[in-house]
Order: sequence, then C-alpha cells, then structure tokens
Amino acid sequence: MSKSGEIRYLLTSSNTKQGFHTFIPDLIQGLRKIYILKGAAGSGKSTFIRLLGESLSEKGYEIEFWISALDPVSPDGVYIPRLGAAVINGSLPQPIDPRYPGATGHIIYLGDYRNSKDLNGKTREIIDLIDRQDEQNAKAFEVLRIAAQVREEVKRPARDCLSVANIRGLIEELASELLREQPGERHYFASAVTADGMVNYIDEISYECKRRYILTGPPGSGKSMVITELARMAREKGYFLEYYHCGFDLESIVMVIIRNLQ
Repeated sequence: MSKSGEIRYLLTSSNTKQGFHTFIPDLIQGLRKIYILKGAAGSGKSTFIRLLGESLSEKGYEIEFWISALDPVSPDGVYIPRLGAAVINGSLPQPIDPRYPGATGHIIYLGDYRNSKDLNGKTREIIDLIDRQDEQNAKAFEVLRIAAQVREEVKRPARDCLSVANIRGLIEELASELLREQPGERHYFASAVTADGMVNYIDEISYECKRRYILTGPPGSGKSMVITELARMAREKGYFLEYYHCGFDLESIVMVIIRNLQ
C-alpha cells in the first residue's frame, strides 16, 4: 500500500471589509489542467472536490484543499502540485471561468448529473431562498463595514505613537538573521470570515516551519508593516514566498512563509 500524500488546508477566500475576495483565479494561473465545476448550491461541488482530493491523497499525491469562505468545513478547490492541476468551484460570488477553454481549462456542469424531476414544484422556494440569501449577505457586509470603521479607531492611538525608525531597525535585524532560487509568490488567507464566524489556520499552516517569529502588539503597532517589508526584501533576494492575508482586511498581511527556509 502506498503512503498517503500530505494534505494541506488553506484559506483562499474570505468575506473581508472590502467585500468577498478569492485568490483562486491567481492560484490557478499557469497550471497545466484546471477543471471548473459549475452548478447551483447543493449540486455536489464541494463533495466532489473533497472525495477527489481524499482519493488522490490515498494514492500518494500531496494535495491542497482550498477551504470555502461560506462553509469552513467545505472545500472550494483541490490543487495537486505534482500534476500541475486543480479542480475548483467556479460558482463563487466572483464566478470563475477558464482563461483557455478546452486547452488548459475545462468546465464540468454538475447540474447535468442531477435528477431534474426532483426539483419540480420547488421553483418558488428556490427563488425565495436565493433572494433571502442575497438580502442577508448585504446585511452582513454592512456589519463588516461598520466593524472596519471601529477597528480603524482602535488602531489610531498605537499608530499615532508608532516610531517608523524603530520599526525599520527591527526589519533590518530580522532580514539579516533570516535572509543569508527562483523568486515566486502565492497568496492565501490566514483567516477567513465565514458563516460560522472567524476561522484561523495560522498554527496549522505554519506548524512545519523550523523557525517562527511572532510579532505582538496592539492594532496599529506596525506588525503588518514589518511583515510586508521583510517579504519585499526576501523577494528581492529570490526567495519563494507564501503571503497570508487577514480575512477581515485584505490589504493587511498577517503572516509570510519563506518556503526556501521554512
């Protein structure tokens, strides 16, 4: 029996203060094969992705599950690095379609595999539920907008007292210790705002790292500034980076993994 391949769980989408955002279109660029699943909610996209990923892992393939921002136990994609291939949910709030249809990108309509007779008489119910979902989504994003304003107020006292010179010194110190190959980068979320609340995978994502530098301080104390600048310096030296964005604020980087160094 072959050894099962490693499974990584990564957050690729979130409901941020700027609205829904997914990194999946960026992550699939350059892949040899991309299979995009289309279909209504409940048509089996996540189930298909999960079962496929588990099957490939059992055959020894390393895989990445890209977790849904709507349901943190459901995947929106599975990526198989050895094959240069991914299978993804193309029916996200930001729909995804193949850039090169028929060449590297292929669409699978899961609606073609359902029993349409079972939906007879449920048209009104489906319409009402979708309209209700849109209404609740609008309310949720308004709450996030207000929360973002409050967060900016919380950050202001620390930000007003921030010593940029001291922050620069810390960046140089960390850079000289860490950065003694071909550059590249991938973007994910370290956390995600989901229907079940905030989900955070920082510990799970970084558990294999040999060294972890943890920056502490109140909001606005410059943590994201240090991480972003250190990442820039690492990229200039040719390191491959994984950027992990805040699930609430897309523009805030909360973790960087330098894959060459782990």
